[in-house]
Amino acid sequence: MRKIFFSILAVAGSFTLLHAEGYQLNLNSVKQAGMGNTGVALKLGAESMIYNPAGLSFMNGGLDLSAGLTAIRSHVKYTNGSYQAETDNPLGTPLFVYAGFKITRNLAAGVSLNNPAGNSIYWPDDWNGATIVQNSSLQAFCLQPSLSFKFLDDKLSVGAGAMIMWGNFSNSKALMPKNPAFGDVYPVSAKLYGDAKINYGFNLGLLFAPVPQLSIGLSYRSKVDLKVDEGHTDFNFASPQIEQAIIGALPPLYNSLFSASMPIPSNINFGVSYQPGETFLITAELQRVGWGVFDELVITYDEKIPQAMQPAPVPKKFTNTMIYRIGGQWTAYPKFDVRLGFYYDETPVCKDLYYSPETPGSSKTAFTCGYSWRAFTGFSLDFAFTYSRGPKTTGYFTAAPYSASAPFTGEYKVHAFLPALGLSYTF
Repeated sequence: MRKIFFSILAVAGSFTLLHAEGYQLNLNSVKQAGMGNTGVALKLGAESMIYNPAGLSFMNGGLDLSAGLTAIRSHVKYTNGSYQAETDNPLGTPLFVYAGFKITRNLAAGVSLNNPAGNSIYWPDDWNGATIVQNSSLQAFCLQPSLSFKFLDDKLSVGAGAMIMWGNFSNSKALMPKNPAFGDVYPVSAKLYGDAKINYGFNLGLLFAPVPQLSIGLSYRSKVDLKVDEGHTDFNFASPQIEQAIIGALPPLYNSLFSASMPIPSNINFGVSYQPGETFLITAELQRVGWGVFDELVITYDEKIPQAMQPAPVPKKFTNTMIYRIGGQWTAYPKFDVRLGFYYDETPVCKDLYYSPETPGSSKTAFTCGYSWRAFTGFSLDFAFTYSRGPKTTGYFTAAPYSASAPFTGEYKVHAFLPALGLSYTF
């Protein structure tokens, strides 16, 4: 019984509360989604608050409103020899809402709400990797009041925002491998879930336009830790008979609370935009994502679980990454804009040691397009579409319940479709 107790705690400790890779979202504007999610060097008005708050002061009119959402349909296929498994992921719908207010000609304020992180992945409950993950989901929210000021004859602007973040998660996995004594099923699964309390960060931006056709932007979003102080654990048994047979061998996790913390990483964005004529705009960006802060995951149960039986830290060893973006916009008609874009997003995951099927990682390429229809003065209806895919990747997972000598391995193929719809109105 003691051996089972320790092995189950090791598995419980390998839960990833958010996701192992790729849980940051960059879906903050439908217009900008059509341009490869660029925006740091553009004067977007209210929608600048997330990309670069310095652009807020260039809003048109006294009130600038914008809202939209993206529908994420993702799919992962796992292959190991003749064995295959595929995800059946629910539709993700991250949203954004912006409201910008002109205080004086040079000063503007605003508030935004968006989803800076989130993901959902649902593998079959009985697939071969069930002791790593069966399903996992995350929602993170950020409320950001912002302020921006422009000067030097509108050539330079600065901006700042206060990020207020919170969220929730759930994660399920099998606690024990299949056992012939119980049939061809995983005897028991555990679900970890909880709410991340409010935490804070900041967003700073600078926008410089030496000539009207050229803009140079720089922004920084700080790291924010999502902390769970009172997480819960539930057990799900394959049958009442199995529950009766093994309940005495299980640790009392369902009567205990746990705490854990994971980062929403910092981001540094640098970009340049150029408008050679009234109807055409092109922009390019570099985005550095500070994943290197995610070195390990530590889950700590309360005093009901003795210190000697607490889960061991789970190594992650993420590395900092870059995202490369380019986008363009063409005003085809006075009331109609067309957009195209592309980006390449590096993965922070070490595929030879810590590649987890919770969010299978690969350096992804994405192609984007979009359009806007300005039906009447001040109003815009926006649509965008993104196709993202990663190359077939062979990954090795060596954390508990596996090891470097006996890893969980296989090939993963990932792709996603992301249509988006939004609207904006300027008074």
